[in-house]
Amino acid sequence: MKSSHTVTNEDAGKRLDLFLSQAEADYSRGYFQKLIGEGRVLVGEKPPRKAGQILKEGEAVIVEHPDPNRRPQGENVALDILYEDDQVLAINKPAGMVVHPQDVEEQGTVVHALLNYLPDIAQAVYDPESPMSQLRPGIVHRLDKDTTGVLLIGKTPEALEALSSQFKDHSVEKTYLALVSGTAKEESVTTGMQRKPYRRNMMGVTRTEEEGREAITHFKPVQSFDYFGKPLTLVECRIDTGRTHQIRVHCKFRAHPVLGDDVYTTRTAQDLTRRLHVDRQLLHAARLTFTNPTTGKRQTVEAPLPADFMSVVTRLSQKAT
Repeated sequence: MKSSHTVTNEDAGKRLDLFLSQAEADYSRGYFQKLIGEGRVLVGEKPPRKAGQILKEGEAVIVEHPDPNRRPQGENVALDILYEDDQVLAINKPAGMVVHPQDVEEQGTVVHALLNYLPDIAQAVYDPESPMSQLRPGIVHRLDKDTTGVLLIGKTPEALEALSSQFKDHSVEKTYLALVSGTAKEESVTTGMQRKPYRRNMMGVTRTEEEGREAITHFKPVQSFDYFGKPLTLVECRIDTGRTHQIRVHCKFRAHPVLGDDVYTTRTAQDLTRRLHVDRQLLHAARLTFTNPTTGKRQTVEAPLPADFMSVVTRLSQKAT
């Protein structure tokens, strides 16, 4: 399937990937960056030099999309199941695993594992006619690639809708654990949050709460550490909203970046990350409470700290004794 666009005066000067994500809002900027890298995009009948190529007025942009009738296929990838009934599945997502693919070429995601374990979950989509929905069967919410912990899955269209509505009305209780730089205190943080204008893959706190979308995080210290004069805190993070990268952004905003985070960080946090040999952000979705559509009752699912996270906490605890 091909689509074509002509760069208007208003769009002149924009990056190619940004222009396409705005022209075809059903697809992400990352999706178009991948297509550009695969040679599926032409600008003025020539492959662009890079995704950030600046466009000129009057240029024709042609995109060759993968076959929309293709669907992700199941892969024999093990799932760590925390809870399951006829309509709901909760898994413990490992670090390094993407929740859903951006296109049918991508592999190794949670969705691919789900399709192998539950082939019928292919029917649990928001819109059967949407190629993007077909890439996300069963997916109610997301965790970052390197964030671990509880991920809730809707096994049927009805369960998917029921669970999604709970996330939208903020009735799901979401509690994370994070190891952060510095001495964190008990506090609630409320800000506006939006994508950075020139780095669309990054989120930022707005100047006022009225700008962007409201983001609310409650922090509660669990354990404090001292690593050769550098303080760290294991902190519980409870979020009332679910903005992209919310906890990571709010931790950086309060000057306590998550260890291992290579985006929202400081020099001190980077130094501690290196010295403690941390190779990914230490953020874990520890507990999730929701109304189970099968039983109609409130239910809590918990996931234990993964081994790499626990290992760092153990070393810090031993250092303190």
